[in-house]
This record gives sequence, C-alpha cells and structure tokens, in this order.
Amino acid sequence: MSLSVSSIRRTRSKRHIQAAGDVKSAFNRDGPLVIHFDGKLLPSIAGGPGKEDRVAIIVTGRTTEKLLAIPKVVQGTGEQIAKAAAETILDWELTNSIAGMSFDTTNTDHLNGTCVLLEQKLGKELLWLACDTTSLKSYAATFLKSLTNYRTTSKIIADTGIAALGRHLWYLGQELMPLALFSDLFSAEVKTRMASCLITASEHETSSERSIKYTSKEELGDKKLDYFIGSRSHFFFQVLNLDKLFLNLPVEQWPQLEAYLHAKVVAHSLKVVNDSAERGIALATNFNKSLTKKEDEKQYLYQVVESHRKQYPDAKKATLNQ
Repeated sequence: MSLSVSSIRRTRSKRHIQAAGDVKSAFNRDGPLVIHFDGKLLPSIAGGPGKEDRVAIIVTGRTTEKLLAIPKVVQGTGEQIAKAAAETILDWELTNSIAGMSFDTTNTDHLNGTCVLLEQKLGKELLWLACDTTSLKSYAATFLKSLTNYRTTSKIIADTGIAALGRHLWYLGQELMPLALFSDLFSAEVKTRMASCLITASEHETSSERSIKYTSKEELGDKKLDYFIGSRSHFFFQVLNLDKLFLNLPVEQWPQLEAYLHAKVVAHSLKVVNDSAERGIALATNFNKSLTKKEDEKQYLYQVVESHRKQYPDAKKATLNQ
C-alpha cells in the first residue's frame, strides 16, 4: 500500500470532487431563493505577498442556506462581482429559482452597481433586499423629522443632514412595502389602507422607478406605510409567485386563508440580512491556506467543509453518533 504524500493528496482530491458533486446534485433548487454576496481581500492561495479578491455567493430559501462558491475575481468591483454571481447561478442552474438578492448597501450603488449589473446578466428583475425595509422606514422617517425640526437651531446643518440621508433612502421603494402585510407589528387598519392602495394601483402600469426620491419639500416623518404603495408594489407578488386575492377580503379573515398563510411563510423566509455571505467569507478566511493551492480544489474544499459542518454542527458525542 502506497503512503506517499502525493498519493494521499490525489486520493483526498478525488474524494473532495466526488463529495462536492454529490452535494451539488442533492441540492433542492425549488424557489423562491435569495442570493447573497459579499467580498473580501485575502492573501493569495498560491502563497507569497500577493492579495486576491474573493466573493462569497450564497443562496437562502424557506428551508435552506447553501454556499455556492467563493470565487476569485480580478477586482472587487460591481462588474466583477455581478459576473461571478451570474456565472455561479448559471452553473448551479438556479436562474429560474432566484427571486431576490440581499446585499450590503454601503458597497452597492443602486444605479450602476452589482444589483443592476446582475439583473442585466440574468435577464430578469429581482427583489432588492437591502435591509429590513419596513422597520428602516420608521427609523429613517423619525430621523428625518428630527433633522427637519433642527432647522430652528441650524438650518445649514439640518439641510446638509437631510440631503445626505435622502441619498440613502433609495431602498425604501414600492416593491418591498407589501412585506408589512405579513408582519404582526402593524395594525389591521394599516394593512387595510395598504390593501386598498394595492387594489387601486394598477399592476399593468408598473413604474420603472424602484425607489423614492426624497426632497425636503415634503415631511416624510408624517407619512404612513400606504404612502409607499404604488404600481411597482405588485412586483413583490409577481416575482415570488404569490396569490393576491386575499387583498379583496377583510384583514380579519386573512389568517384563515391558505393563500395568505402561504404568502406569509414565503415573506418570512426572505433573509434581509447578509449574515449568510459573511459566514461564507469567514469560511474562505479560515481555509485560505489549507490543503491546496489550486483554485478548483479550493472550491471543492469549501463545499465539503460546509456540508460537514451542517452534518456535525458541534463536537458533542450525541451529534457524532447520529
């Protein structure tokens, strides 16, 4: 029996390839899925003083969180990240399953950043899950109101703050406002007004404007959630393939309707935080110098490690004996 280092390395590599292939084949591709991505500059896996950008690409769904790849990109630009994400989605045959994308708003330009470029490469529009939008709306509105009131103290400071915050409200668009319909934080009265606005707003005249454009001429702090409902809000139901007929019935009846309960499950399954991508980056960081310097073998390694961690989430005897 050969016990040479090269023989062990070849055998290990074959096992990783087989295991990674099995994981990919067994993955449930049923949607809707949300794609998450995040990048980091890491030391080159080939060694030496060089650095390389890597992007963790993950999808989440109702019952799944799956690392797809952590590829190396030429630069951590919107174009390169979108290219890597699109190629990974195509490789895993997930184009039809992807319904939204979750990302860090500090690194993604809404006009020409990764979001727009990824949609162009996939040839479809996706939900932009920048954050917990309905909660953020309340915080942003409160802060804007405070800044407006501060004009009596310093108009220059208040106007500068309002202008700066106004540039970061682009994710308070119409298409994510329906999420509030499935939240227990809002009253039946609020949901009734939102449903009425949705029925009134024709889905056949959908606006291409995905976000609000705030100006200091209006008081956002006094606006209710139904103010943000518009024709674009119907895209939420369309992209997630959700039945909207419950909107025509009283809010009190919604909890007894199968269509509403299904939509609520789907809405609550949408991960609007990017913890998943951050875990992917942590995995790449921890195994950056481990076992292999070859790019393809490194990708197989990521799949094997993630699968093993799911199978054995801790080192307890009961877990290991399962």
